[in-house]
Formats: sequence, C-alpha cells, structure tokens
Amino acid sequence: MITKRKEGFKVFKFLLSLFFSSLFLFVISTALEGAYLRNFPVKVVQPNGEEIQVFASGDEFYNWLHDKDGFTIIQNPRTGYYVYATEKEGDLLPSNYAIISDYAVNTASISYLNIPPYLKHSWEKRKKPK
Repeated sequence: MITKRKEGFKVFKFLLSLFFSSLFLFVISTALEGAYLRNFPVKVVQPNGEEIQVFASGDEFYNWLHDKDGFTIIQNPRTGYYVYATEKEGDLLPSNYAIISDYAVNTASISYLNIPPYLKHSWEKRKKPK
C-alpha cells in the first residue's frame, strides 16, 4: 500500500510540474507579443504653436499618425509642419496641406488632394526592427 501511495505521489508531482511549466510558457508567450494600439489620442504641436488632436496606431515596430477618418499624417522634414501624406511608389510623401484644428478645412483639403485613407509605407520601404 505504501508503494502505491509513493507511485501516486510521483504522478501527482509530475502532473503538477507539467501544469506549472505549461502555465509559465503560456504567460511568457503572451508577454512577448507587441503592444498594438489603435486610435490612441495624441496631441501634436505645429511650428506656429497650434495644438492639434490626432491619433496614433500601430506597435513598437511600425506606427503612424492619422486623423479621425484614417487619413495618414506625417511631419514635413523641411517645414516641421504635420501634413497629410500622399503616396508615390510605396513611399509616403508630405503634401502641401498642413493639418489644422478646424476639421472642416482639413476635410476640404483631403477631398481636393484626392488621397485615400489608411496610407502606409509599402513593406519594402518600412524600417526593419534591429
């Protein structure tokens, strides 16, 4: 009877260690995923001091700014202003239309530019994580 108890205890110990090992692997695997955010509110400041509410989406490897309708916003490297992005051959390029706090004017600029929402760099043009 004592040997049966020892055998049962060994099986119990094995199952318990298997359970905790599985639990540990599950916790580690979920913690290793990137933190994807969608429509996270961000305030940007134009060089003239105007504060504008935009949204950020993405994870730590690829992220972008956009307005509430999904139109991509980038910073013009020459002027420092946040502008609507246009696309050419997979590259995002700055347009000549800076975003402003008046949403109606922004909407008119977008319709004039005739740009689609949700523009992103092509896979080949994206910066690769190190």
